[in-house]
Amino acid sequence: MFTLITSDDIFRSNVGAALYHTGSLLEGTEYFRTHSHGFELRPFSVAPGFRLDHKRLDVGRIKIDFARIDCGKVFEVIQVCDPGYYSCRIPITGSCEYRLHNAKWTLGPGQILAGNPFDSIPKRFVAPYTQAILSIEVGALNEVLAAELGHPIVDPLRFEPIPSAGPAARLLSTMVEFNWMTFDTGTAATHWRVARQLERALLVGLLRAAPHNYSVEMELQSREIAPHYVRRAEAYIRANMARDLKMEDIVEESGVSSRTLFYGFRRWRQTTPMAYLKAARLDCARMALTGASVAGGSVTDVALGVGYQYLSRFSSDYRARFGERPSDTLLSVTRQ
Repeated sequence: MFTLITSDDIFRSNVGAALYHTGSLLEGTEYFRTHSHGFELRPFSVAPGFRLDHKRLDVGRIKIDFARIDCGKVFEVIQVCDPGYYSCRIPITGSCEYRLHNAKWTLGPGQILAGNPFDSIPKRFVAPYTQAILSIEVGALNEVLAAELGHPIVDPLRFEPIPSAGPAARLLSTMVEFNWMTFDTGTAATHWRVARQLERALLVGLLRAAPHNYSVEMELQSREIAPHYVRRAEAYIRANMARDLKMEDIVEESGVSSRTLFYGFRRWRQTTPMAYLKAARLDCARMALTGASVAGGSVTDVALGVGYQYLSRFSSDYRARFGERPSDTLLSVTRQ
């Protein structure tokens, strides 16, 4: 939640690009289409007093857009094509509603919502609505994620499209405010070295605040660098999870005794090697199911593809981890 600056502060400031303002519905919708790169603004009805204010702040490879929209009534934003970037919405005033997984979600101040370039989820907004939107180059986010994990990104990063709140979300909002105020106080922050550090802080903050398919791996890693044998075992697990891996296979690959390997995973990952294997399989399965509507496949195909031999065990483990059956995930994505 923004606590240090208000939407009026944002649109009065000289920070970033020049303020765009229009009271014309026709001009506003065309401007929105042109500058959002893949989204369209669709009011449900024509009402007097239309207003669109927009400013943009560039922080390295991140664009922070501040938009205030008032259509007099409810309006909708539709994704018409892949915009080619990840995004994060931070409401300042107003609320946003959308349906997902047979449930209705409401996004408002104090929450954030991360979006994937390949997901299209229509959102309905209650005007007047003001938000900050982070638009992030795919390569920039993957670069920081790989550095945080300590290995290349093999599977595409996929954010869970559900509102997030709590300390991490508040910290991200505060960092956006900090960037705005930093740029407002002078030109020092525009130096490329400073902008690079501000960019990285925002990206790490987003990866910590919004749930995604690498969240578990990030949380399992402690601040200390794990020993080489733990990282070697992890890499072996990720590369061979589709096989019928046994504990002795992982121990042999690690190059240390089973006792040492168990201690290493407990000390640096707060888990066990086999529990890490299960988490890796289920995370991979969830991502495969969310893409099955496009790539094709079934729950059975996905279960076998990540190394499960028994469908009942897969369904049980999946439900325990994600709170829904694999078929529910597949069906909800197919319906979007």
